[in-house]
Amino acid sequence: MRDDPVIPIARGEWGATGRRIGEGRGLPTTLGFREERRGAALQGGPLLVNNEHATLGMLVSMDVRDLPAEWGIRLWPETFYLPPKSSKTVDYVIFPGGTPSQPTTGYDPGFVAHVPVVANVIYDDGSVTTLGGVTTQIRLTETTKLSMSVQDIGVGQVTLGGCLTETVSDAPVVDTTTLLVQFSGPGFATNEPASLNVNGRYAVSLNSVPSGNWDVQARYFGDDGYHSASSSILSLSIP
Repeated sequence: MRDDPVIPIARGEWGATGRRIGEGRGLPTTLGFREERRGAALQGGPLLVNNEHATLGMLVSMDVRDLPAEWGIRLWPETFYLPPKSSKTVDYVIFPGGTPSQPTTGYDPGFVAHVPVVANVIYDDGSVTTLGGVTTQIRLTETTKLSMSVQDIGVGQVTLGGCLTETVSDAPVVDTTTLLVQFSGPGFATNEPASLNVNGRYAVSLNSVPSGNWDVQARYFGDDGYHSASSSILSLSIP
């Protein structure tokens, strides 16, 4: 466990959404897409900060820009010295749900943020510049849970059903996207679609099923607002 303090940083006014930073110097410039569950911590880094100068060392100060209000970030190390022709790895963690001591739920599922992390430097000769950085694109999703149970089973047939809900609130997820119920048995496998009703429930039936032992699992693949989920695997014996 690291004991570095968590540093909340308020929303900045720098830059535009999706802007790439640090062209041509030092850090690689990337635009990565990360889908994160609300309240979870996003492991950023590591970033490799390079001092490519042959004779000048530099004092490096890491900074974050455009962090949404009430979010938090932890950078380690924040400030360090790089001798000429050397490099150092920097890690960072973004807290979309706020800092552990100041949690927030002020952003709805589907919210997208672009968070630049940059390296500001002062060279030994006194010159100051922004060396470069990376932009992490983050989309928040609501975690979900998916249940499944046997509703009816008989000779050559089975009916299964369950419910898709939000993990924390248990509110039903009503979505036009269908689920897939995956059947795998003796010499046979199939994926059956199942639609959610207004209560977040679904049901699917399979007929003319060969007798034997089957494994069945329901899967939800998520969308812009909801995280994917899978049910537990059910092991069935079809007569």
